[in-house]
Amino acid sequence: MAVPPSFSTLDISGRFVHNKALSDDTDEILILQGVGWFLRKAIKAATLTLYISHYTDEHDIEHIDIDQRLTGGIPGTTEQRTLDWTEREHRDGVFGDVVGKSRRVEGSEIGEIDEEFLKTGWTKDSLEDGLIFAYARSDTPKSGRTWTSDQVRP
Repeated sequence: MAVPPSFSTLDISGRFVHNKALSDDTDEILILQGVGWFLRKAIKAATLTLYISHYTDEHDIEHIDIDQRLTGGIPGTTEQRTLDWTEREHRDGVFGDVVGKSRRVEGSEIGEIDEEFLKTGWTKDSLEDGLIFAYARSDTPKSGRTWTSDQVRP
């Protein structure tokens, strides 16, 4: 099924099933993030479904709440992203203690993203409403792990 033309970064609410046939194997990245063998194997065997609620609050601040569920309705992590570029702590069931921040990046601001490969290749229509930029890092003193993640979504 293709994404409908009405779908944009202004509202990414919906239910999304991870298609492993279209994705790279996650084992190596999970190893680098300190995820143990047993949990990596369970993740590999399960199907992940994301339930996303995207809304604007009474202060005109965007929020993206993501509930993850594994095969059989097993609850996963819940992420609550506020697109105001304020760092927030989060306890993740897979990655441990994490600090993250998110915001909308307009076309003229894309140069502010550090990773070159995340800044290139966007089509004009994906830049019209802005990209969603999420940064996360391990809370190393609490988790004992050290990693960072930059994500840009059209």
